[in-house]
Amino acid sequence: MVTVYSKNNCGKCSFVKNNLKQFGVEYQEINVDENEEERAKLKAQGISSMPYVEYDGGSFTGVDIAGLKAIKEKYV
Repeated sequence: MVTVYSKNNCGKCSFVKNNLKQFGVEYQEINVDENEEERAKLKAQGISSMPYVEYDGGSFTGVDIAGLKAIKEKYV
Protein backbone atom coordinates (compact mmCIF):
# COMPACT_ATOMS: atom_id res chain seq x y z
CA MET A 1 0.00 0.00 0.00
CA VAL A 2 1.19 3.49 -0.87
CA THR A 3 0.47 6.32 1.56
CA VAL A 4 0.93 9.96 0.57
CA TYR A 5 1.08 12.47 3.39
CA SER A 6 0.24 15.85 1.92
CA LYS A 7 -0.86 19.35 2.83
CA ASN A 8 -3.14 21.95 1.29
CA ASN A 9 -1.90 24.05 -1.64
CA CYS A 10 1.22 21.92 -2.12
CA GLY A 11 2.44 21.79 -5.70
CA LYS A 12 4.89 18.96 -5.01
CA CYS A 13 2.11 16.96 -3.35
CA SER A 14 -0.09 17.43 -6.42
CA PHE A 15 2.76 16.38 -8.72
CA VAL A 16 3.34 13.14 -6.81
CA LYS A 17 -0.38 12.30 -6.56
CA ASN A 18 -0.91 13.03 -10.27
CA ASN A 19 1.99 10.75 -11.21
CA LEU A 20 0.62 7.93 -9.07
CA LYS A 21 -2.79 8.37 -10.73
CA GLN A 22 -1.19 8.30 -14.19
CA PHE A 23 0.63 5.08 -13.26
CA GLY A 24 -2.65 3.57 -12.06
CA VAL A 25 -1.31 3.13 -8.53
CA GLU A 26 -3.88 3.21 -5.76
CA TYR A 27 -2.82 5.20 -2.73
CA GLN A 28 -4.13 6.46 0.56
CA GLU A 29 -3.82 10.20 1.11
CA ILE A 30 -3.47 11.71 4.57
CA ASN A 31 -3.67 15.50 4.64
CA VAL A 32 -1.62 16.70 7.62
CA ASP A 33 -3.30 20.13 7.52
CA GLU A 34 -6.54 18.34 8.37
CA ASN A 35 -5.14 15.62 10.65
CA GLU A 36 -3.15 16.98 13.58
CA GLU A 37 -2.51 13.51 15.03
CA GLU A 38 -0.78 12.32 11.85
CA ARG A 39 1.17 15.59 11.60
CA ALA A 40 2.42 15.06 15.17
CA LYS A 41 3.46 11.47 14.37
CA LEU A 42 5.50 12.60 11.38
CA LYS A 43 7.03 15.47 13.32
CA ALA A 44 8.09 13.05 16.08
CA GLN A 45 9.93 11.06 13.37
CA GLY A 46 11.68 14.23 12.17
CA ILE A 47 9.59 14.54 9.01
CA SER A 48 8.34 18.03 8.26
CA SER A 49 8.56 18.30 4.48
CA MET A 50 5.62 17.27 2.31
CA PRO A 51 4.80 15.22 0.45
CA TYR A 52 6.04 12.26 2.44
CA VAL A 53 5.42 8.96 0.66
CA GLU A 54 5.57 5.52 2.27
CA TYR A 55 5.36 2.29 0.33
CA ASP A 56 6.27 -1.34 0.84
CA GLY A 57 10.03 -1.18 0.52
CA GLY A 58 10.73 2.48 1.06
CA SER A 59 9.77 6.08 1.61
CA PHE A 60 10.72 9.52 0.38
CA THR A 61 9.92 13.20 0.78
CA GLY A 62 9.31 15.76 -1.91
CA VAL A 63 9.46 14.97 -5.60
CA ASP A 64 11.72 11.94 -5.84
CA ILE A 65 11.77 10.63 -9.41
CA ALA A 66 13.65 7.48 -8.37
CA GLY A 67 11.09 6.86 -5.63
CA LEU A 68 8.20 7.30 -8.06
CA LYS A 69 9.91 4.94 -10.50
CA ALA A 70 10.35 2.34 -7.74
CA ILE A 71 6.64 2.58 -6.88
CA LYS A 72 5.68 2.23 -10.54
CA GLU A 73 7.88 -0.84 -10.95
CA LYS A 74 6.52 -2.42 -7.77
CA TYR A 75 2.79 -1.74 -8.18
CA VAL A 76 2.13 -1.58 -11.94
